[in-house]
Amino acid sequence: MFNKQLESSCAYLARNLPVSTASAWKLADLAYRFGRKLEPARLCKLRNGLQMEFNMRQWQDRMMAYEVYEWSLLRLMKTHLAAGSHVIDIGANIGFISLHAAKLIGPSGTVNAFEPQPSTAMRLNENIKRNRLEDVVHAHQFALGSAAGELELVSYGNVTGLTSRYDRGGHLGKREKFVCQQFRLDNISSLPQPHFIKIDCEGSEAAVIEGAEGILRHPSPPVIAFEYSSEWITYGNESLGATCERILMFNDRYRFYDIEDMSVALSMEKISEISSWQFANIACVPVRNQIGS
Repeated sequence: MFNKQLESSCAYLARNLPVSTASAWKLADLAYRFGRKLEPARLCKLRNGLQMEFNMRQWQDRMMAYEVYEWSLLRLMKTHLAAGSHVIDIGANIGFISLHAAKLIGPSGTVNAFEPQPSTAMRLNENIKRNRLEDVVHAHQFALGSAAGELELVSYGNVTGLTSRYDRGGHLGKREKFVCQQFRLDNISSLPQPHFIKIDCEGSEAAVIEGAEGILRHPSPPVIAFEYSSEWITYGNESLGATCERILMFNDRYRFYDIEDMSVALSMEKISEISSWQFANIACVPVRNQIGS
């Protein structure tokens, strides 16, 4: 009982103290140290009423359970989503971002969530059903990229969120390769023009953006949030600067931000510097949607 109280206290501090993301993660990890002897699979009710099942042995699941996962992305969504908005979540994992988006847009909006890894997609569907959001969140078990066809992906044991087109070796866990279907986002005619696209697919971000050319050229282009890692360059992927230039080629109204600081748009020089960072999260905002406009 005492350990449970310590876990709850650390989790509360992680969620509520005005600290950096890194400090919140450390507090969440401390909470897990006190609670790790409890059940590894845990059904949690989040502050906004969502119920999700988490595998507490997995780092990403723990950060979601303690609600310190993707703070800046959730803040960006709150700024740019409203009732009736349409959202595309690429690399949806177990549905944390998709379900939060569903709460923001209400029953008149839609979330299309793409997750190709079979066991992760099963958990995604379970969380959608658990929250009775089947009419809002639509799950798709295939990949997105620059062309249609088959795509070989690599997953790592039971760890969600690491499935990639790149084989990164055995240090991440037992590797399992599988083949799935891939489509261009442009070619899925049933999707409404989105207001917001989140892309986190472990190295396929640039390919997904290339396959969304028509959506980005639309008169009302979406806000885009995507993950970048310098690791992908080692596998022959393009730099962050090249991806941003591609987006500008599709629509020159976009401005780029480090998602942790939305106050100042990034210059191309700063984008070139960020290309060497291990991780970065980039927000692409059309001029009409800039903060304060």
